[in-house]
Amino acid sequence: MLGTIKRTIQSRGLLQPGAHVLLGVSGGADSAAMAYALHRWMRPLQLHLSLAHLNHSIRGAEADEDARFVRNLAWKLGLICIEETADVPALAAAQGLSLEMAARQARYDFFLRSARAIEAGALATAHTRDDQAETVLLKLARGAGSQGLSGIAYRSEWKGLPVIHPMRDVTHAEACAFLKRHGLPWREDASNRSLQFLRNRVRHEALPLFEAR
Repeated sequence: MLGTIKRTIQSRGLLQPGAHVLLGVSGGADSAAMAYALHRWMRPLQLHLSLAHLNHSIRGAEADEDARFVRNLAWKLGLICIEETADVPALAAAQGLSLEMAARQARYDFFLRSARAIEAGALATAHTRDDQAETVLLKLARGAGSQGLSGIAYRSEWKGLPVIHPMRDVTHAEACAFLKRHGLPWREDASNRSLQFLRNRVRHEALPLFEAR
């Protein structure tokens, strides 16, 4: 996994030496693996890293534990950690958004503010090859044409902030295997198993059916 991430960064030109990167870390396996991996390559690639974590106020005490985990992870890695809490359910109700969309908007706006505050030049998120497959299927289900089925780009943008996806060539299973092999902890988000959310139905029902057949 470490080699795959390094090759992705270099072959796709995602980061240049001296870059200051803000890592969006939820505490889940994918983002924890990304934090450990980029910390491993921090000196060889001459990177400056900081962590950011948003508490969405959706999962109560579990979310508080996630924040504590990310705070401790940053301490272990010797990196600063920016934290914030947002009332995503209230945002969703006020703007007529789904909980998923409101959470994404709150999260990326927080990342943008954080990156500007510490003068980070890019945000890194832990979208994996699994997320890529799910995104393509979701777009297909929503009626996207051939040009709209590109999925998750290696590099994108949020309101002028460059967003990179160094885990795009790594699977979720590989991230978990990496963490287990090195005895590194992560947090499990119970909401990722809830079929209330469309992406979870694609992840737990549609993709396994495609793979089985």
